[in-house]
Formats: sequence, structure tokens, C-alpha cells
Amino acid sequence: MHPFTQIPEESIAHLGEEALLKCMRGWLGSAMPDYPEGMGDDCSIAGLAGQNLLTSDSLVFGKHFDATLSPEDAGAKLIKRNVSDIAAMGGLPGRALLSGGLPRNTSIQWLQRFITGLADSARQYGVLVVGGDLAETQSDWIANIALTGSASKPLLRRGGHIGDQIWVIGALGGAILGRHAQFEPRLKEGRFLAEISPYIHQAIDLTDSISKDLPQLIPDNAAACIDLEAIPIHGDAITLSKKSGQSPLNHALTDGEDYELLFLVPGNVDKSDWEKLWHEHLSTPAHCIGEIIAKSGEALFIDHKTGEPLNLFHGFQHFS
Repeated sequence: MHPFTQIPEESIAHLGEEALLKCMRGWLGSAMPDYPEGMGDDCSIAGLAGQNLLTSDSLVFGKHFDATLSPEDAGAKLIKRNVSDIAAMGGLPGRALLSGGLPRNTSIQWLQRFITGLADSARQYGVLVVGGDLAETQSDWIANIALTGSASKPLLRRGGHIGDQIWVIGALGGAILGRHAQFEPRLKEGRFLAEISPYIHQAIDLTDSISKDLPQLIPDNAAACIDLEAIPIHGDAITLSKKSGQSPLNHALTDGEDYELLFLVPGNVDKSDWEKLWHEHLSTPAHCIGEIIAKSGEALFIDHKTGEPLNLFHGFQHFS
């Protein structure tokens, strides 16, 4: 049986990313353990004490980077994408397996520079590359890292409650102008959320944008009430908006690859007390952008100012 089809209704593009993942969970059946050891978070949590982390992320030429990015920066990005997942769980990275699918005409010089950049980044974050696999492909270039880590109190996506405050760090939007590769995984901030703060239990890194990633923190029968004026907009989003015709706010909400941390603070925690605790330990800007509220209709996002549904969220999805 051929792995590809010319019939659109029979292709994974017809399903889309979220529906495909749901199908895959069903197909795996008992071969996949329950959450959070099974899929559904930034990392899988394994081990008797629930402190061992495992994640995997890929880099595809033409999708995650192109020839305008240096090989060194591409290699570093592959490491940092995975380290960012560990950071979102409040952990520290450990050992990695590096695998690649390479066409025969891959440049030796380019690949050497890619591996050099990857190695420099690995050393920076304390990652040891211990093995992996190589395979020849017909035309597509892809590399993958499987990364281990550890966390004393792993942060999860699930477990939020109505009344929780929604916080994000950094500034968002326009990452395609360079920050998609030139970013720092928020390891220090993630460890603060997990180990120093007594309040935080839910977090996620912003890979695909607030519009795509925030719903994974929202509990059932709830919605996110968003203060659009509080969204931290990066200068790159303003620059990009002049070319795209979209608003800087829309870029901040939907662009993706910001690799900042989005997290929930319990509603019974005083906002001023939380801000004081944050600034006592960190200089990274943190912003409260809304709260979790009871769901009264179909809308998952509500405008804090008007109380009306927000319909401008179209975050990145694979296969769409």
C-alpha cells in the first residue's frame, strides 16, 4: 500500500493536526500510557517519582528554516526548541539523541557548521548528545532531537481552574524576522515557576502562538477572558505589520515561535504579591493578560473590555 494519496478526503490534511493527534492516540491504544506519561504536554513525565522528562522536536528545511539562516543558527535552534519544552515543565535538560534524514547531496561543509552550532548550543544548556540515527532521504532534509530532562515539580498544562489569572512573559509577535532562531529558552523562569513559587502548577511554551497554545491550559466548561490591551507586543510584530497589512496585535496573538512561557496563577493569589515575588527573583517582564472564566457559550476566547467573543484567533496548525 502506498503511503500517499491523491484523494483529499483520504489525506491527513483533511483531518488537520488536532484531529490527527486524536486519531493517533486511539490507534496507539494501550501502547500509550495515561497522561501525563503519555502524550498531551510539553514533555512526557516518567519515573516512579514523576521527575524524569522526555521530549522530541524536529527541524525541517523549508518549514522551520531556510537558506537565509546560517547553519550554526539552524543547529542551535534545534537544540533550543527542545530545551524550551523542558523549560515549560520547570526542568533542566539532560541527554539527547540526534537523528537526521539527509539527501545524498547534503553539503559536508553546511552539515559541519550545523553540527558545530548544535554542539555549541548543547554545551550552553548542559545537553550531552549521546547517539542517534542517520537515514538517506530522496529530497527532504530533516533533523530531530529526543531530549531527556528532570524536574522536581513538573509543571503541567492541565489542572487550571475558573478564576485563574493568565500570565505571559516577554513580548510576542513577528518572530519570523529572526527571533524564531535567536531566542533563549526560559529555563531560569521555568525553574522559578516550578521550584520557588508556591503557586504555579500550569504552564506551556508558546510554540504555535497564544491562539493555539492557550486553549491547552483552559479547563473544561471554561473560557479565557483576554485583556487585549495587556498583550505584550514585540517591536518585530509592529515591523512585520507594515509589510503584512495585519495589525501588530494579530501578529502577537497568532504568529508563533515566540518560545515564551504562558502560565496560570491561582485566582486567590493577590496580583501585587505575585508581581513582587516575580521581580524579587527575575528581571524578565511578566504580564497578566486575562483570566479563566466560566464558559457561557461556544466561544473559547472573550474580550475583557466588551464581553463579546473574540474570533481573530487562527494559530499555526500543521497540515492545514
